[in-house]
Amino acid sequence: MTNTKTNIQSKSILARLLANEDISVLHSPEAETASFDTRDRVLTLPCWKDMGNSLYDMLVGHEVAHALYTPNGTGWMDSIDQIAKDLGIDSRLVKMYVNVVEDARIERKIKTAFPGLRRDFFDAYVDLLNRDLFGIEKQDPKDLPLIDRVNLHYKLGLHAGISIPFHATEQVWIDRIDTLQTWDDVLEVVRDMMESLADENEDTDEPDSPETGEGGEGDTGEGETGDEGTPEDGDSEDGDTGEGDSGEG
Repeated sequence: MTNTKTNIQSKSILARLLANEDISVLHSPEAETASFDTRDRVLTLPCWKDMGNSLYDMLVGHEVAHALYTPNGTGWMDSIDQIAKDLGIDSRLVKMYVNVVEDARIERKIKTAFPGLRRDFFDAYVDLLNRDLFGIEKQDPKDLPLIDRVNLHYKLGLHAGISIPFHATEQVWIDRIDTLQTWDDVLEVVRDMMESLADENEDTDEPDSPETGEGGEGDTGEGETGDEGTPEDGDSEDGDTGEGDSGEG
């Protein structure tokens, strides 16, 4: 449904100003989530019902953060494929982990670079929580897989006051993600997380099957980052976004 509460032209201008480049901005009623094509430099924004300024600005801020801080083009996909090959894991699962961890890094960086966006992130994630776009209305977060809880912590825990539980052995990942600075740091943490989970699965003989019920930023497709706020971002659905897009999560 077309949004009538904001001036979409002004949001396109805002996106270009924040990105400091003449990116293309599309406002699509068909888009289920926001995304940024890191290769073709196209930001796509959904037209949800009753989108206020804070929600729009948060989506713009999140995707512009990918434009600023996530590697250009599709080279980053090679790194994901390498981790998958080294650990014998499906690359789609690695993408999901990378998507969640990268979202945490780039959101922290964009809020530091543009402090005026902080209030928009708080208000927007409360809005998304009320819309149940994370799909947790009837779920207890403690029952979710680790990667889902990490995603919810950085989206709803930091911005909407939702307490996301972590075991003492899991808190190490939160502590490391809190200090990530570079893309290489993201890859290192994801590799370590997946190695640790693989070791735990070998000990228990139970496969790890994360059903990321998060509401960021869909599975990352090659080159594209999907929206952080919607169920596609880090979601359990297998929705690669196609070459040239990096999904958000």
